[in-house]
This record gives sequence, structure tokens and C-alpha cells, in this order.
Amino acid sequence: MPGQKLNISICTLFEKDYHYGLAALANSLYVHNYRGIIWAGYRGLLPAWLPNKKSKEKWIEVEVAQDFIIRFVEIDTQMHFANYKPTWMLSVFNNLDANCGMLFYFDPDITVNYNWDFFSKWAASGVALCQDVNYFMPADHPRRKEWQRFIQNKGFYIRSKLNNYFNSGFVGLKREYIGFLIQWEKLMALIGEQGMDTGSLRKLNPSGMFTTLDQDALNIIAMITEYPLSTVGPEGMGFIPGSFMMAHAISLPKPWDKKMALNSLIGQPLRRADKEYFKYTQYPIQFFSKWQLFWRKVDLKIASAINRVAARR
Repeated sequence: MPGQKLNISICTLFEKDYHYGLAALANSLYVHNYRGIIWAGYRGLLPAWLPNKKSKEKWIEVEVAQDFIIRFVEIDTQMHFANYKPTWMLSVFNNLDANCGMLFYFDPDITVNYNWDFFSKWAASGVALCQDVNYFMPADHPRRKEWQRFIQNKGFYIRSKLNNYFNSGFVGLKREYIGFLIQWEKLMALIGEQGMDTGSLRKLNPSGMFTTLDQDALNIIAMITEYPLSTVGPEGMGFIPGSFMMAHAISLPKPWDKKMALNSLIGQPLRRADKEYFKYTQYPIQFFSKWQLFWRKVDLKIASAINRVAARR
């Protein structure tokens, strides 16, 4: 019905110590007024910071705060989680959350910086995507030309000539655009048939047709999809200066595992995402003790001072 409010859900995937990222993502969403469900697909052990949890038939549920719930679903797959994203989003839509009218995927190394109302309006306009740190890839780029030949041989054709390359760490879309996810999943399977290892993240030939399976496939779908897109530049994830909707801690080490001062001394300066992360460690989920947070913030201040001195040279 026109004007009917959509039920919105969020999903992510994590394993190992990425639960520290999940917790900060959840806190940032709550602080910026998201209320609803986070579907957290996981592999391995559940985090120790979980408050009282309830076992359901298909998931383990934690009510973090009023109207704010995380549902943990164990994932049985040999795929690298980066390559499982469209399958996971389809599973949420089709198997777990029948009432979900709009779904967002966030990588667990992202924190949110804008009020949630912005995101819901964003995805209402089309499939919401954000440009990557390496965001410029012209329509006549040789790798893009190879993609065109590959997909045309598979029976697809190009609908949009794009110059921008998108990051696969964030996707938001309405249920009526679910075909975008089906296309993404299908294309990853077709690429896998070329001998690409879906169990790996970046073990592809950098001089070949594909460099990153999930992200290249997403960008190919953006070229061939009939569904409308709604995109922002690399500033949207804090990759370049400007108003940022999210802070994305790409590359290693992650903020929860990073020795800030030491890394700054060896020429790895602080990222915006490192600073943003520590805003979201205490509420509503407290996953660092106040003493741990104190020393981490001391480390952060020392690193900031080192960065300022280095910038003056």
C-alpha cells in the first residue's frame, strides 16, 4: 500500500574476533536510532560479551535493548564469508524474516555515522551502494572490457556503462529488488566455475579478469541489472574527506586488534575508522571494560600525536 511503512532488518556475517566489530556496529546502529533485528550469521564460537540469550529453533536471540535484538544464526559453509553475502541476504529474506520489506548488509568492520532515517530513505530510492576506496574504474577499463566479454558469453548484456567501482561491504535494498541478490549469487557461481576459489577472499590473479570475487561480481551486476541503483561516493565510507555515512575499517589490522601508536611509528597512520570505532564500545553493549578502554584511548591519543608530528614534516 502507498505510504505503508516497511519492516527493516539488518544482517552481517562474522567469525573469530570479528565479534568485536559486530558489537561496535550494533552499538553505532542503536545510537543512530535503528530499532529492529540484526541477523548475525556466524561460524565458530559465540562471543563472551553476550548478555542473556535465548535459544530458538533456528537462532540464538539476544535482546540488547528495548526493540533492539540480535539473532545469531550458525552458518555451515566452506565459502569465505565475503563470498557468502548474497546467499546470506537471500536466506534472511526467504527463510528467516518473512516480514522484512527492506534489508541491509553491513560488514562487521563498519560503524554507522548517520541517523538511521537516512539509510531507510536511501534504499527506498534504489539498491544502495557505496563506492570503494579504489573508486574510479572507467567504462573502457581493460578489466571491465573483459567482464563484458565474459558476461555476454553467458547470455547477459550491458545496461549501464559505469565509471565507478563499488565496495561490497554495504548493500541495502527493498524486497521488490531481491532479483539483484539472485543475480549476484548466480554470477559468483559462474565465476567460480572458471576455477576461482570461493573459499578464499583474494587469491585471484591480480593481472587476470577478476581480483576480488564478491566485489567484482557486485560491480558486474551493477552494469547489467535492471534494478535502479542509488549510490554515494567513497566519502560515504570515510575513504576520502567529506561527510561520511559510515566508517569502514578495510585492511588489517582491525581497530580492535590494532596497536595504534606502534602502527603509527612504522608508517601506518590512524584511519578515520580507527577513531570512530572507539566511540561505540560501551553502549548498549559493553564489550571492553572501562580499564581496557582507558588504555586503548591512551594508545589512540599517542598515535594521534605521532600522526600530527609526522604530518608537519
